[in-house]
Amino acid sequence: MQIDLTKEQYRHMLDMLCLGEWTANGVRLYEDRLTCYDDMLRTFCAHAEAFGFGDLVSYDAEAAAYYPNDAYEQEMRPIVDQYNNAVFWQELVNRMAAKEALQAGYGFLSEEAYTRAKSQAELAYEQEFKQNGLRHVQVAKPKND
Repeated sequence: MQIDLTKEQYRHMLDMLCLGEWTANGVRLYEDRLTCYDDMLRTFCAHAEAFGFGDLVSYDAEAAAYYPNDAYEQEMRPIVDQYNNAVFWQELVNRMAAKEALQAGYGFLSEEAYTRAKSQAELAYEQEFKQNGLRHVQVAKPKND
């Protein structure tokens, strides 16, 4: 199969592949990475010069492959940071609300009661974190026995 891309489409696809590979492998050890995404990114990077984006990639002779260079990754960084920030707050709200609903005993009633309690707690945590960030969050340290 052949896919024809304009210069602009190629750049958007390269951006999406860079961001996708970063999301898939950014938290993994090198030996645990999902190579299918790494391979796809390298394949697209190999065509960067032909589309006029050679300045976004570097060639690794040892790996015999093209990769996004540091400058290009820094260009993508604000998108990754925005995503990470949004996920952090969503996960914090979700996990705190689930913990609160379970501690209140709603996990042992009906699914509907649990979902209602969790949703109410989520709204409260969203409001709290929107107004105060982490200012009021405390971690209880275990007492030494």
